[in-house]
Amino acid sequence: MYFLYFCTLGANADDTAIVGCIRNGLEEEYRDLINDFVKWCDSNHLHLNTSKTKELVVDFRRPRPLIDPVIIRGDCVQMVQTYKYLGVQLDDKLDWTITNATVNLDGKSLKEIPEELMFDENVRFLSLAHNKIERLPKDLKNWLHLETFSVENNKLTSVPFSIQSLQNLRSLNLNNNGISHLPNEICYLKNLKQMYLSQNQLVQLPTAFGDLAALEVLGISANKLTFLPKSMANLKNLHILNLDSNHFSYFPREICCLANLIKLSLSGNRLVSLPKEVSEMVNLRELSLNENKLTFLPRQLFDLSNLEELSLHGNHLTALSGEIKKLQELRVLNVSKNRISVVTEGISDCRNLRRLSLRENQISCLPLGIGALTNITELLVDENLLENLPEGMCHLQKLAVLKCSGNVLKEVPIEISKCTLLTAVDLSSNRLLRIPLGICSLVTLRHLNLSCNSVCEAMEDIAYLTNLQHLELSSNKMTIFPLQICKLQNLQYLDLSNNLIERIPTEIMDLKNIEVLLLQKNKLPIFPTALCHLNSLLVLDLTDNQVSHIPAGMQKLGNLKELKLSNNHFKEFPLELCELASLERLIICQTSGLKLTQLPEELSKLCSLKELDVSDNALQMIPDSIGDLKNLSKLMLDNNNLTQLPRSISSMECLQSISAKGNQLKSLPSDLEKMCTLQKVEFDGNPLGRPPKAVCEGMQLYSIGQYLKSADLLDEKLLLKILIYVSNNISPADFDFFCKKLSIPNKDIKYLLNARFVFLKTFSLIIPLWFCYLLILEYTVKD
Repeated sequence: MYFLYFCTLGANADDTAIVGCIRNGLEEEYRDLINDFVKWCDSNHLHLNTSKTKELVVDFRRPRPLIDPVIIRGDCVQMVQTYKYLGVQLDDKLDWTITNATVNLDGKSLKEIPEELMFDENVRFLSLAHNKIERLPKDLKNWLHLETFSVENNKLTSVPFSIQSLQNLRSLNLNNNGISHLPNEICYLKNLKQMYLSQNQLVQLPTAFGDLAALEVLGISANKLTFLPKSMANLKNLHILNLDSNHFSYFPREICCLANLIKLSLSGNRLVSLPKEVSEMVNLRELSLNENKLTFLPRQLFDLSNLEELSLHGNHLTALSGEIKKLQELRVLNVSKNRISVVTEGISDCRNLRRLSLRENQISCLPLGIGALTNITELLVDENLLENLPEGMCHLQKLAVLKCSGNVLKEVPIEISKCTLLTAVDLSSNRLLRIPLGICSLVTLRHLNLSCNSVCEAMEDIAYLTNLQHLELSSNKMTIFPLQICKLQNLQYLDLSNNLIERIPTEIMDLKNIEVLLLQKNKLPIFPTALCHLNSLLVLDLTDNQVSHIPAGMQKLGNLKELKLSNNHFKEFPLELCELASLERLIICQTSGLKLTQLPEELSKLCSLKELDVSDNALQMIPDSIGDLKNLSKLMLDNNNLTQLPRSISSMECLQSISAKGNQLKSLPSDLEKMCTLQKVEFDGNPLGRPPKAVCEGMQLYSIGQYLKSADLLDEKLLLKILIYVSNNISPADFDFFCKKLSIPNKDIKYLLNARFVFLKTFSLIIPLWFCYLLILEYTVKD
């Protein structure tokens, strides 16, 4: 795409458009761009066909002046009134609804279909998705040429009988509405190839649904179907059928008659068994039966010789039949989250298998012949009872991802080093005492997770993982930061949290590409100065250490976005943090140890800050300068000793959430209701009187704002009545002196003196004079 000030040039394959906005008759830029494009075509050996080039001028001036034609290589470009560009019919009046075959009105907040559109006989593709339309017109006869119709994500509850008028319809999308019933007339759409009815309230389909003989794709997920009409067996052209998240307890046998079905999904139902007739779906390639109640698989299932993907996640299977070896075309097998304890050796005969997921079962060992799966790229065996990995894994030459977390492995065979294409290995939550030597030979490795083991130190050979980008060693037993890690020049993510590390070596400066460094829950007594040289660092977590001060060089971390320093030993807020102009998230919560008693005015220097959490401290006030944090969207002040919020908080233009639970707040700022971006407030556990606790409990901003607004108005009226009453009971001189002591402006004193003879008898009977003085003084102190 090429842009000038008033003109643009857009190229799409062999279709190029030059669009110009000509003002005050100044056509030079438009014509210069055309000439430049012609020269570019010549220099790039592209032939520009002038005879097929057209110019369309949209001009609403009256009378319409004559316009000089565009000339290319001496030939005049034809000026036309209509032109079809990339399938869209354009005309010189921009009359979209009448001339276009394609109408897209997605996301226009429409409550009904525009009336003029109902008379458009040329429309072929109509999309009204993501609106608020509650019903379709009863008469659809004018849309005889309509081929694609989408009313996805609206508020429809029914479909009109007139849907049968759309005899040329090829695709109908009614997803995500509230439709509970389909008329029988929908079965008259003989040319319909695609129908989408997901996320509705359908309990059943029309009896004659099988009359939709041309149907190829049918999506009816997330409804309330318990059975299918018998006529479904007639849908011989159906290729894709999605019945996920319905209420089927039994596999509909009508589906077994669909010999041309390629993809079938019945996940999220209540199926307890599969019929023997399942073998009749001879062309089936993908079968998803996740999240059902299957306890076994019939042997007929394994007669589906064309099956490429079989997903049975989240069932009650206890075993996998050896018959699975018949599925020679199987690429993906997912039997995770079942109750399988033994994996059949027959799986080793599925030589085309690419992805095997056995996660969350009760498997104690893998098949010895697993090495025969030479095409496998992903092996997922997390959350099992594996004590070891078979040596035959060395033959998995194409293995790229190995996930084996949550087992009881004590070691990994050295032969794994022969899996030379491994890029990601997860061995977290096992019983490893050291980093496996075979892993250190995988030079292609980019992601390594060894968290939650019992590793005491890193082997020197880990330095050979020169392509490693992501390393997790959290929750181990390391007391020393491994120097070998500092040689991993490409490392971007390092997690050494929850260890026993007391010192960070200066060599950490060599990690030039590190972006995320997690060191929380260690025993660091000081902030490592070497960290200040990690210029690429974006996230730093030093929570739960023993740091008491921040070095002056902290400001060198010019790219730091997120900093967590909770539960350290700071006596006061570190001023050095205020120099981090790029910081977007700062968390200093002190649930244990020393607590902060105040925040500095310099906090306003954190101009990029979006989230600030200083909960669980002993703060008594928040500085007014916090109002200068114009980008702050989330402010957490829970469990402090705050008695009030700063008035400047209302000037924070981006603030969306405030939480100040468990403080001593008695009132909220009056202009809180003026903060248009504020979406969430939490003030539980405060002795609020203005507004009362009952108003704040629901966290409804409107209620809180309206109360504050009315309370201010009431206070003003009450104070005015008191002042007028006082003015009627003392001399003008004394009243003038009294008002000046209260710093009341002169113009207001004059107004009160003029009104001093307006005697409020009712009010005077209720409030004695001495109480009025006390009340006025209380207001003075508050202000």
